[in-house]
Amino acid sequence: MLPILLIKITKKLIQMRLFSSKKSNIPAGDAEFLALCKTVSDNYSKSNFEIDSCSKQQLAAMVSEYKNLLTEMYEQRTDRNPAIKDIDAARKKHDNALSYVKAYITDKYGKQNAPSYFAEFGIERQNGAYKLPFAQDMRAVGLDKMVKALQKHGFTENTYGVNFWAPLAIEYKRLLELNLQATGNISSYGAQKNEIKDQLKQGLTNIRFFVRAKFPTTYNAEWRKLGFLKERF
Repeated sequence: MLPILLIKITKKLIQMRLFSSKKSNIPAGDAEFLALCKTVSDNYSKSNFEIDSCSKQQLAAMVSEYKNLLTEMYEQRTDRNPAIKDIDAARKKHDNALSYVKAYITDKYGKQNAPSYFAEFGIERQNGAYKLPFAQDMRAVGLDKMVKALQKHGFTENTYGVNFWAPLAIEYKRLLELNLQATGNISSYGAQKNEIKDQLKQGLTNIRFFVRAKFPTTYNAEWRKLGFLKERF
């Protein structure tokens, strides 16, 4: 019983040393990690040994899937940029036109009374100034209020009245939906990527342990042959 316990403790200590919090034999960055996995997989496929817990075919398949997920994430981030830029442009258009709406309200209800109507138009006080909400979702709500209030208070035919703001409110919601969809896709790919990455880490660890046990005096050289060019990253 005691020898078995000692073996377990020794194995645990080795694993703790191999995955020290200060340095690891597995690189943290996705690109570097993928490069390591591809190198090890290629060299492992040519080796004269294979382990049941991570066969050559399994490792190659995981590396391929990991690469595909990274590509999908990159493409989603690239596709998302136009939506972000369009949202920023739309917000600037809102902010620039808001002064005209405040002027309409002031002309109709007077300078002293105008602020009491602002909330109905989706306008709120921020840092001493009256603006549309900053948060994206709250701005969408504010734009809906703007359209309803403009119609209610008779600003339908004004240059910056209902006909100006109604299309902006619809377009802003569309842009937020596109951005949300892209964000959701990125999160989904990210979760899948992390799952595969954990499996790859375990596979590489199993290979390293096998090599260390099979070549107790030359395992460092054998690790390097597989592509583990550093003991620590």
